[in-house]
Amino acid sequence: HDAKSPASALPKRDDDDEGGPSVQEVLESGDGALPPRTPEIIREQALAQLYISEQKTPLEKVKLMTFMFVVVVIMNLLKGGGGAFPSPIGLECGGVGYWMLTLMMCLFLVAIALYVRAKIILPSASLKRSLGYRYQKGDVRWNARNSITYPLICIAAGMCAGMFGIGGGIVKGPLMLELGVDPLVAAASVAVMIFYTSVAASTSFIAFGTLTWDYGMTLFVLGL
Repeated sequence: HDAKSPASALPKRDDDDEGGPSVQEVLESGDGALPPRTPEIIREQALAQLYISEQKTPLEKVKLMTFMFVVVVIMNLLKGGGGAFPSPIGLECGGVGYWMLTLMMCLFLVAIALYVRAKIILPSASLKRSLGYRYQKGDVRWNARNSITYPLICIAAGMCAGMFGIGGGIVKGPLMLELGVDPLVAAASVAVMIFYTSVAASTSFIAFGTLTWDYGMTLFVLGL
């Protein structure tokens, strides 16, 4: 996205605007709605800052995804896989503790998904609507409906990938195209998602002793 003007050229706040919200307060509003008595000049500044921020890599989102990935890997290793890789905390493969930890992992992932929807996706979409944000071709326009249906489709894709051995990207790629995402952006996004999910899944194969290391390392290098 191209900002209408560089940050240094943003209009200054007038004295008459004192008492209204600041640009930062507008951008950090919890529900994405504009605070009361928001002057037009503050709206324009907030919109310009939003355009600028959209050009940058969302490091906070990357950190959250990495945190989720690390927790899943740790939980997979804690479960163990029997004789090949016994559980470090003494869980029996297929026992009650094993399935309880699996359930905790599922609940953790659902909680992260709901948090991202409620605290990141929907407030951001609401703020963009309030500021009159102009979407570019390929931008995803999130709303209350597709922020539920599309993650559910991805969950179904992951289950099919695990049960039938198909690649999750077979579903995620076309899904992103259906969302209107640019094909190159969709391909890059799917590649990043598959990297995280495949590494996490590999820990389960390691735990069960079913990973063929020579093939695995060769294909990993070729995949990079």
